[in-house]
Amino acid sequence: MAINQLYYGDCLTVIEKDIELESVDLIYLDPPFNSNRAYNAIYKDETGRPLPDQIEAFCDLWTLDEERERAIRNLPTLMIDKGIDHSVVKFWESWLDALRYTNSKLLAYLSYMAERLLYMKDILKPTGSIYLHCDPTASHYIKVMMDGVFGYENFRNEIVWQRTITRKGNLTRGLARDTDIILRYSKSGAFTWNSEAVTIPYDLSNLDPKTKAKYSNVDKDGRLYQLTAITAPVQDSKSNLTYEVMGVVRTWRWTKARMEREIANGRVVQTKPGNVPRQIRYLDEQTGKMLNNVWTDIPALNSQAKERLGYPTQKPLALMERIIKASTDEGAVVLDPFCGCATTLEAAHRLN
Repeated sequence: MAINQLYYGDCLTVIEKDIELESVDLIYLDPPFNSNRAYNAIYKDETGRPLPDQIEAFCDLWTLDEERERAIRNLPTLMIDKGIDHSVVKFWESWLDALRYTNSKLLAYLSYMAERLLYMKDILKPTGSIYLHCDPTASHYIKVMMDGVFGYENFRNEIVWQRTITRKGNLTRGLARDTDIILRYSKSGAFTWNSEAVTIPYDLSNLDPKTKAKYSNVDKDGRLYQLTAITAPVQDSKSNLTYEVMGVVRTWRWTKARMEREIANGRVVQTKPGNVPRQIRYLDEQTGKMLNNVWTDIPALNSQAKERLGYPTQKPLALMERIIKASTDEGAVVLDPFCGCATTLEAAHRLN
């Protein structure tokens, strides 16, 4: 497989013919959103006329044409060939059949995505991960589909990305839709994960209220700190970690030698005689605040952003870089099967 390469064509064909099995560390895809929009306005050939292939590739107008119907008929066989359990295949058959009578456009969209996800699973390494970016109009359907392809036990996160904050007056018809969904799955339980990628350094000049309340103590040098417990979760009088510290006998988290070092370094204090000693934990020594599955700190690109290329659904580099850092190490292979304007490629290139 050629790396650092841009393939032109349907990702289904390219994955099947050009990409080796279990050769990719991370797949990020931002596929069409079942939005009934067309995104073919940017790319032209040298004559200035639209390229027919691009019109099809960037069209998000779904219908049950002959090609889709053929793909739907072949889907159960493809699933079995890809090792999907027969009970899951039967569920899918009945599910897709029900959609035929309730939402044929959604059926066309989901069948298109299902066959491509089955091939994407094949090319992921056992330690690999896949992040699928979608919106709330179809995310619940796609999650059911990904549970079937990757196994519900390999579901890791539903990440909610707040891409914007609606600044309108009263919303007369309901709540604003300001978020996207990113579904994270792994190929197996032995996936790559780097927690430092989702740890945000503290801004000491602009702390959030919760952190400020937690680190409310200030030492003589103006450093913020909190006092944390150093007793063991389970007290055991027979443990070798049970001993006296500052007149208090407890089962501690540390050995006696480490406890003596921490006391000598001024990191263990007793607020008053008889109180259980506690550890001083300085805010400026912490790695930062671990993110949860709701990401509010990366805004969507505004009209003046330097990285903006004009692509209608372009995602910020910072979002791609966070995902790549979290689920790969340097030298890994990253694939974006719905390339858009190549933000994922740019982020991967920057991160080696």
